[in-house]
Amino acid sequence: MLFGKGLFMLPPKDWKRVHTISMRSFGSAQTKGFYPIINTVVMDYIASIKQVVKRKKNLGNISEKLGTMTSQILNCRRNKQNNNRFVLDDIFRPLSLTAICKVAFGLGDGVKIQLIQEHFNGIFSLQKESGKAAILSIIPGYMNLPFGKPLFIRNSIKALHKLSSELVMEYRNSRKSNNITNATTTDTKNLTSTTTNNKDHIVINEKNTSEEDRKTLLKVLCDAYDANEGSLTDTEVVHNVFSFMAAGMSTTADSLSHMVLELARSKQIM
Repeated sequence: MLFGKGLFMLPPKDWKRVHTISMRSFGSAQTKGFYPIINTVVMDYIASIKQVVKRKKNLGNISEKLGTMTSQILNCRRNKQNNNRFVLDDIFRPLSLTAICKVAFGLGDGVKIQLIQEHFNGIFSLQKESGKAAILSIIPGYMNLPFGKPLFIRNSIKALHKLSSELVMEYRNSRKSNNITNATTTDTKNLTSTTTNNKDHIVINEKNTSEEDRKTLLKVLCDAYDANEGSLTDTEVVHNVFSFMAAGMSTTADSLSHMVLELARSKQIM
């Protein structure tokens, strides 16, 4: 499963452990740190929409996204012979997916992050398009079929786990490297001032941890630690990242769609 060890899927005892660890590092300070990422994605999205509306093709990052943005806007039209009805969810789903993916893994446009976004979108687009598939998925054995949508979903989940696990490993290794460097620096300073303490140790210096290291959900969960329960495993980090992504994507897109609809209906505001 994509998030079998996520908070929303665990039995009570395991839920309590994972929840306790996660909350040690997932407080208001960390969630507040996600705001700059979300703001960057939203402002970029708005700028892209404005460029499409104005039909201006300026050079730079925005112009590269005009094709995608135009496609998203045109694809949200339904029943062209029936008053050109628009499905706002089809505009806001890409925005929601991009924002949540960036919060989870960072603002970088690396190959791994792009692939994660593509696979994740593929799974949930398939789920949205076919209500019948959702019903079939609860039939025992259906998701193990070696062809069709079950095979596509299994391969996508496998790819998502592999890519995100590699990102977890990269971050944990970078943290270890920084900690060893900090420890070496601290030991050198101690040796020049005193020789009373000759024990080797590794110092985790939070002051040397840049603000950027604390911005993504993946990094926050990797750093989560409780004195009694310890840390989350790599698998638990990965599954919980995707749990939050799955919980947030449709709810965010639906909320934005309803908000815009109500604004459009309100003559006083518009």
